[in-house]
Amino acid sequence: MKILMLPGVGQEGDRTTGISRVVFKYIEYLKNKYNVKFVNINESPDLIVGHAGITGKSCDVSILHGIYWTGDYKASKGEYAINAKIADSVRAAREITVPSHWVKKTIERDLRISPTVIHHGIEWEEWQQEVETRDYILWNKNRLTRICDPAALQELAEMFPSEQFVSTFAFSDAPENIKVIGKQSFDKMKKIVGGANVYLSLVKETFGIGTLEAMASGIPVLGWDVGGNAEIIKHGVSGYLAKYNDYDDLKNGLEYCLAYRDILGENARELSRQFTWEKAVDKLYTVLE
Repeated sequence: MKILMLPGVGQEGDRTTGISRVVFKYIEYLKNKYNVKFVNINESPDLIVGHAGITGKSCDVSILHGIYWTGDYKASKGEYAINAKIADSVRAAREITVPSHWVKKTIERDLRISPTVIHHGIEWEEWQQEVETRDYILWNKNRLTRICDPAALQELAEMFPSEQFVSTFAFSDAPENIKVIGKQSFDKMKKIVGGANVYLSLVKETFGIGTLEAMASGIPVLGWDVGGNAEIIKHGVSGYLAKYNDYDDLKNGLEYCLAYRDILGENARELSRQFTWEKAVDKLYTVLE
C-alpha cells in the first residue's frame, strides 16, 4: 500500500503536540508492522491521508483531531478557515477517523456520517520511569490560546494557596503559587510529568494523550467531565471528573486526589495499559484497507 500522508515523513514535528505524536507513531507502526510505503504525489499513491483537514478536498481518509469549538468563544478568522478545510476534507473523504466518541457525536450530528473512533495510545513501558515525586500539581498545555486556556488552573491555585502548582503557561495575573516553566522538550516533560502529585486536565480535550501519559506514570488526573476525559479517566478510581465549570466540585476533586493519591495513581497506571499504539494503528490499517 502506497500512502501520501500529510503531515507525513519528515514532517512529524518534535512530539510536543498531540498531532505530532500521532503522526510520529502512525508512521512508525504502519512502516514497521504493515510495510506501508509513504510516497509523494508524483509516486501515484493509493490513498491521500490528511490530518486535521490539512489537505482540504484532496482527501481519501480524513484523520480528525477535533475542531475549533467556535460556539464557546469568539474565534479568529484563521480558526474559522481551518474549520472550513476540515469540513471540506470530511465531505470529500471516503473514510473519516476521530479520536473519541465525543468528537464522533459532533460529526454524526452535523454531517449525518458515522466516523471510525480510533483512540490514541502510549508506549506504556516508556512511562515506567523512576522519578522522585515532588510537591506540585501540574498543568502542561503546549501553548497559550483560547483552546489551551489556563483560567481554570489559576482559579484552582487561588483556592489552594498552600499548594505548589507548575504550569507551562499562565496569564500575567497568575497567583504566586504557580511556577511557570514555559514549553519543554518531550524528554524534559516526561520527567516533569513523572514527578507531579496530581495532573490537571482542565480544557476541552478531543482525547488526551497527556492525560494518558500522566496515568501511565502513576499520577491521578483531575479533570472536567467534558470532552474526551470521560473516555480515559475513571471517576473516583483513577482520578476525579468534576462537573464542568463547577469550581466547588473541582475543589473537592483536588482534595480527593491529594488524599488518595497513591491508590488513584496505581489504578491510573493499570488502566492506561489498554491504550496502545499497536491497537490504534491496527484499527487505522483496517480503515486504510
